[in-house]
Amino acid sequence: MANAAVNDWITLPEMKDIDSSKIFSVTFNKLVAIEDIDGIVIFQGGNFVPVEITVNGRQAFVKPSHQFIPNTTYEMRIFIGDRRYKMNFESIGSTESGGLIYEGKKDVRSYFANDQLIKGINHYIVNLKEGYPINIYVTNDYEQRYGKGFAYEEMLSMIKSIEAKRKAKP
Repeated sequence: MANAAVNDWITLPEMKDIDSSKIFSVTFNKLVAIEDIDGIVIFQGGNFVPVEITVNGRQAFVKPSHQFIPNTTYEMRIFIGDRRYKMNFESIGSTESGGLIYEGKKDVRSYFANDQLIKGINHYIVNLKEGYPINIYVTNDYEQRYGKGFAYEEMLSMIKSIEAKRKAKP
């Protein structure tokens, strides 16, 4: 990659109300191969969001490894040759999953496993309008056992049950 000055960013227009599972399409003015792209990254709060990048012709597709957090600002940066682009975007406020927010992996002590430390368990939070937030932990092999998406459907059922019982919305 050619050396560009720190302030030599080309700022792209900001995007609002981005879907929580958006796959970005970046269109170039010529055919590109994956090795032509020096990097495409997404940041949130100083942290990298893991992404998968694929290329087809003049387009690169940027897919996050997990859903974006609702009502959160992110920044995408694109590095190609001596050009550097950046774009801010904000995720949409509510999701189809009833306000379920993925918090990433977490180490958790399990009451049900004699206080054993379980490393790298998926952590979700449901924030209802009243009371305390609800923490939900899901193991990695859950999807392998029950199928992709099943955990989300099951959690959505739990959220709807809680809403009905407490007459509250997340």
